[in-house]
Amino acid sequence: MRVVGVDPGVHGLGVGVLEQTRHGLIAVATYLPNRGPRSGPAMWAGQAAALAGLLPADLLVIESMQVDGRSRRAQVHALLELQGLVGRLSSLVPVERVECPTPSTWAGSVPKGVRNNRLRERYGDSFVVRPGRYASGGGRSDDSVDGLGLAEWGLRRLQNLD
Repeated sequence: MRVVGVDPGVHGLGVGVLEQTRHGLIAVATYLPNRGPRSGPAMWAGQAAALAGLLPADLLVIESMQVDGRSRRAQVHALLELQGLVGRLSSLVPVERVECPTPSTWAGSVPKGVRNNRLRERYGDSFVVRPGRYASGGGRSDDSVDGLGLAEWGLRRLQNLD
């Protein structure tokens, strides 16, 4: 069973992969930077192509966006752009099943730092494929760990359905 979790962003994708094999659970997390346009269909297609290299999967989990009353206009525009990316990724990437939970659905109310530390404790820092990307600034470390958290959420859902 293989689950791919995606934390989408205008600058790139935080991606986590969990695969249950006969030898145990394999965990991988990475950051796929956006090398093309920063908006619109060309961005969506480029990021979908980068993601396709990590498939096939039994489940693709892509974080959906949340907008609250405190969001500024620029944030809302960026969130709408990312929501377009979520829709495009889910239609371009060949998987049987796609789920798009909001952050509060998959992460609950646990603070991000606590959640990330728990994931690192469970899987260790060895799950990171591209240490240079993982360690760089701009939240990329959190993006890849969020991708892994999304994959873990999806794996639990699939296991509960069996």
